[in-house]
Amino acid sequence: MHSGLCVVLLFVLAAAAPITATAEPSVAASSFSAAYWGEMILHPGLRFGWERRFLGTERHALVGGAVLGGYFHFRNHLALAVSLEGGYRFTTSSTFHLELLGGLGYLHTFVHGAVYTPQGERFEKVIDLGRPHVMPVLALGGGWHGAGWLLPAGRRFVRLQFFGQYPFDGFLLPHLAVEIGFAPEAV
Repeated sequence: MHSGLCVVLLFVLAAAAPITATAEPSVAASSFSAAYWGEMILHPGLRFGWERRFLGTERHALVGGAVLGGYFHFRNHLALAVSLEGGYRFTTSSTFHLELLGGLGYLHTFVHGAVYTPQGERFEKVIDLGRPHVMPVLALGGGWHGAGWLLPAGRRFVRLQFFGQYPFDGFLLPHLAVEIGFAPEAV
């Protein structure tokens, strides 16, 4: 599993080549983003991503990238995630956009609290190394491109995200999250 995480990290680092801004963004425009990631809306987390437009125009585009993040579910668990996501983005002439994204990732969860294991007739506290999960992702979102509201020029977005946690007691556990973020213009 460590080799898979290394491949994702190399993919992100290799894609971080110098970016130049033009009057009309090229088909291969890249951007970084930061977002609040609220699992079940209220369990706080953060996501940081890199995205590239692989095909299309400024109006109709196929996008893809890598995301790294995590959230904290108080008195339950801490989750760390890395995923590759891609999808379609439609931008109107007035800079509003709609998007549909999907992907697959790795989710690692840790119990929030002490973990004990039976040792004969007593229990011993153990270090929680967490549990690995496969994480399918599907998101529907929208937003707008512009400047203002104390942020520089860039893309503001809101996404309703559904992601899974498998295995969870042998089943796929569905999660709902909201992602509210910002991707500044490339300079």
